[in-house]
Amino acid sequence: MKEEKKYEDAEKLFTELGKYNDSAKQLNETKYQHALLLQQQKKWSEAEKLFAELGNYSDSAKQFNKDIAHQYLAQLKEFARDEMGFDTLHFSPETASIMLTVLMKMPDVIEAQKSDVITDENWPLIEKALDDCLKSVNDYRATEGRVLYDDVTSRVDKILELSHEVEKYESERITAVRERILKGFEDLKQNTPERERFEQDLVFYLEKLDISEERIRLRQHCKYFKDTIDNEPNPGKKLGFIIQEMGREINTTGSKANHASMQKCVVLMKDELEKIREQSMNIL
Repeated sequence: MKEEKKYEDAEKLFTELGKYNDSAKQLNETKYQHALLLQQQKKWSEAEKLFAELGNYSDSAKQFNKDIAHQYLAQLKEFARDEMGFDTLHFSPETASIMLTVLMKMPDVIEAQKSDVITDENWPLIEKALDDCLKSVNDYRATEGRVLYDDVTSRVDKILELSHEVEKYESERITAVRERILKGFEDLKQNTPERERFEQDLVFYLEKLDISEERIRLRQHCKYFKDTIDNEPNPGKKLGFIIQEMGREINTTGSKANHASMQKCVVLMKDELEKIREQSMNIL
């Protein structure tokens, strides 16, 4: 509750500072318009006083730049002397009012100026709020990182469990292949082949469907994945490459399975791997 109170206080301070700046800007706009109205009413002294106040008010939202105004006026005098033949320019009060209005509308004569919204007096409160905010962000990222780590590593463990489960169906698969081949001979009404020759052909056929190498490589990739995420400071890119290799071994296992239960395990492994791939995009 104390932390929430600090953030509320800081937010309230920023809001009040914003209102102060908006009010200062509106006040100076009003003064400027009032000064122009006084000129039109030929109240020269009052108009001059307002313009002087606008020019000397350093903390206002807009400031009158006397130097630039003098430069514009000097150029006008030079133009009148060189191009129009006037040695000097004499302004009546009415002409001076018009000239001043023109100068005020020239570029950069009235320039925007940002006032300091953070002072030495309120800076400690703002600094504390910023420090607390950054600490909260870092704590949140650390918590999110731990959750992410637990999620991806648990899914890698799940893939390993499914890989071990595939082994349970090896003997069942060999039996099923044997029976399927024998049934094929019966359907063709052929004599039962010689047992020795049949076993040789069966071994040759099963070698093409052997997935022991794929299982071994998949387990090595899973181990490498966990070692990388545990020991490297920025493992994100390398994990992406390891995930590709894991996917290759799982796909090869699926293409060689020829067994419904093994295919089901392969689908579950692919599902877990895809979730790991998505989460790895959040790892640096």
